[in-house]
Amino acid sequence: MTGPPQSRDADPEDGLTAGHGRGGDGVPGIRRVAPLGSSAVDTTLPGTPADLLGPERDGTERMVPSRLAEFAAARRCGHLALEGLGVRPVGIPRGVRGRPFWPDGVIGSLTHCGGYAAAVVADARDLAGLGIDAEPHAPLPPKVLEHVSGPEEIEALAALSASSPGIAWDRIQFCAKEAAFKTLSASDQRCSRLVDLQVRIELTGTVTVVPRLSGPGRSPGAGRGDRRHGWWAVELGRIVVCVALEHDQRTLTNL
Repeated sequence: MTGPPQSRDADPEDGLTAGHGRGGDGVPGIRRVAPLGSSAVDTTLPGTPADLLGPERDGTERMVPSRLAEFAAARRCGHLALEGLGVRPVGIPRGVRGRPFWPDGVIGSLTHCGGYAAAVVADARDLAGLGIDAEPHAPLPPKVLEHVSGPEEIEALAALSASSPGIAWDRIQFCAKEAAFKTLSASDQRCSRLVDLQVRIELTGTVTVVPRLSGPGRSPGAGRGDRRHGWWAVELGRIVVCVALEHDQRTLTNL
């Protein structure tokens, strides 16, 4: 590491926003939900093969143009996020299950969704797990909710919808589950479905995610040490969520 994240505002020339995480209300994009001390970058511009470094190019010849544009845009965000953390940008190859493989000492996450891409990285000494996701701000397709959520979560969503209609609470929950799933160890099979993650959404813009674990000595509903905390935001027809796991809660994460 060579220094703290460098702040950078929106640049109309390259369609990027970058800087510190947890900018809060009034700060656009992924910085609004990324953790303090992290480096966050997002863009609405498509990527190109020229944005890819070294091993990132492996397998891209089989991608359709739209997939390649999103993949390259997310990697470009990853390179700039590393730079903002004080780390020399390097290729971010795909590992197990397509998870990004970060340089030693760095933990991070990538996402892309319908013309939007983002990356958040942090010093691995600060966090044990980090996941981001972006989704269109629209209700989930029919029957998806019942496959990814438990009865108590569906009941909570109904209460949120009654108090604040016009917000796609089911999609926010889905987005939080996707982000939290990225904080799990790639080799951990105890929590392999989105329904295995229980999400609590607060109107204040925070989320709490608890894996539902079962097995020797465990009962459904994990202990406090497995909790993940995060933030959500809706803007420009898009949901963004970031979920983080602290080091004293690293039961399921393998750095």
